[in-house]
Amino acid sequence: MFKEETKHCCETCEFNAGIACMGYGKRTDNGKDTYGMKIEEAEKMFPDGCEDWGISLSAFINEEEQKGN
Repeated sequence: MFKEETKHCCETCEFNAGIACMGYGKRTDNGKDTYGMKIEEAEKMFPDGCEDWGISLSAFINEEEQKGN
């Protein structure tokens, strides 16, 4: 049975490049693109993911494995 949907956050986002955000959301402080901002800054600004959030491969695999249990 499926337990829960993946939380929308930087940790589970396909655009998290480890040190920088590679997504094209809009920053809440100045309206500019999130592309290239430090991931630590993005995590604080978007605890529930930004408008460009997409599920990462590892989060997708975890979600699919949960469906099988």
